[in-house]
Amino acid sequence: MQLIESLDLFNKIKDMLASAERVVTVMTKELSDEIAEILLLKASKGIRVNVITRDTNWADWLESKKSSYGMDEIQHYQKEMNYNLKKERELKILQTILPVTIIGVSVITGLLLFFKLFWIPILPGVIISGILIYYFNRLVHKFDNQIAVLKTMISQRETEIEGIRQEILKNLVVKVNKKVGFTVVIVDGKGIVTPLRLCSKENLQELTFFEELNEEKIKEIFKKLDNSSQ
Repeated sequence: MQLIESLDLFNKIKDMLASAERVVTVMTKELSDEIAEILLLKASKGIRVNVITRDTNWADWLESKKSSYGMDEIQHYQKEMNYNLKKERELKILQTILPVTIIGVSVITGLLLFFKLFWIPILPGVIISGILIYYFNRLVHKFDNQIAVLKTMISQRETEIEGIRQEILKNLVVKVNKKVGFTVVIVDGKGIVTPLRLCSKENLQELTFFEELNEEKIKEIFKKLDNSSQ
């Protein structure tokens, strides 16, 4: 048994999980966002992740990621694309309305004020309209490019995310067990047991302890857990 500061042990466990290459098993009463994110990342990388906890909130969150991983990211890109589409539509409307309005005002002004020389105010109206059309064309072209890039990005990212979801679905196993009252972390066959709860750092100000586990101890713990859940 080794005495250790709770925060130091929490960080040690995070490092253990981050170093996993094959299999991770975490049995704990509570989870934190940091630990849950690491476990999710490992599952997405093709590493087998087993989670046993009585923390139903984080258990549900992990389970939901099998179908919803990356959804927020895609929605963000989609929102940005919709914004660009809206701006492009507004520019195309202005590109039509403003030149027509300017030329119309020029013609009316010429007819009312200059009569036979009505073309005098029309000329600057045509010039201004041409400048506006050119300016709006450039802006529309800019938004067209941004929209095309976003469409490609969304398509590629959707494909990548679907692959990640499949990895999470295949590698992540989450079980809720109300009998869990301590923490066991096993990474690639090496494990520790501790009373430490893997929750938020605000609760990690105490002195705690951990004990390293050999293969026999690991089997014994899980055998007892299985028996108690029956």
